[in-house]
Amino acid sequence: MRCSVQTMIVRSWNVLLCAMLACGLLTLSFDAGTAHASEAPGKNECDRALILIPGYTLHEHDCVVYQNTILKMEDGMLALYASETQVWYAPVITRDGYAVMQGDGNLVIYSEGVPVWASHTDGYPGSCLLLGANGTMAISKGSTTVDGGGCSAVDLIWRTKSYTENPDELLHEFVPCEDILLTGELGDVHGLAPGQCLSTPTGGTTLAMEQNGNLSLYHGKALIWENNKSDHRESTLQMQGDGNLVTYDRYGQPTWASGSAYYHGSCLKVEEWTIAIYARSPSGGACGDSGQKIWELQTSQS
Repeated sequence: MRCSVQTMIVRSWNVLLCAMLACGLLTLSFDAGTAHASEAPGKNECDRALILIPGYTLHEHDCVVYQNTILKMEDGMLALYASETQVWYAPVITRDGYAVMQGDGNLVIYSEGVPVWASHTDGYPGSCLLLGANGTMAISKGSTTVDGGGCSAVDLIWRTKSYTENPDELLHEFVPCEDILLTGELGDVHGLAPGQCLSTPTGGTTLAMEQNGNLSLYHGKALIWENNKSDHRESTLQMQGDGNLVTYDRYGQPTWASGSAYYHGSCLKVEEWTIAIYARSPSGGACGDSGQKIWELQTSQS
């Protein structure tokens, strides 16, 4: 067939377009684009933000990026990346899951509407999540106005371990945990997941629920106590409502306890060189304000 535009009789632009395509007088092309590391399946691109204020939620395939740091909810997991390298993840897999920076200061992951992981930073309303460079993030006390206006890289109450692009530096860096709670205390019905730490605000003394199952206490880089349960990997630590501090193995069986039950509503506090359990003050306040110490860990230095 020999086509000529001059001989075409058309009554609409649609007919003209089809005829020109058929005759090879017009070609269409498009650029499909490139999926970058900062993009998640199902989204055109990530949100771009430094501060995630209370109420910010990440659903499946959602992500947020700051410089080369990417936080995404993907395949049921909340994970943190430095460029394309995964540097941190919450140790839970969810169904219909999402992560939310709650108004009470707690970063929580839900699976089918049930909380399955938390940063244990509730009690600090107005706190926000900060993304840093090179695959780091932290939670700052912020303000109580829940608008993120007072959030900055000071008064941190939780953070992930530092990331370095030089693996050799990790051999000389003290990083017993994937993320660190900097409040220095745990209220009742709170705990530590495998790879989480509880530290004094200055970082001088750190209680670590290590991946190998050991509950360990460090002063600086020095190990000053451990419960010697390294044969129980993926153990968790629980400050129970009855006042007992207990480690459980992956099957839910207790492997160590402080023996401080029957003191309901007690709290755990990390102090210099040791940890202690206190009765809660009737008037509230920080852990230890009551002055009634129920139990104290005996270490090599206490």
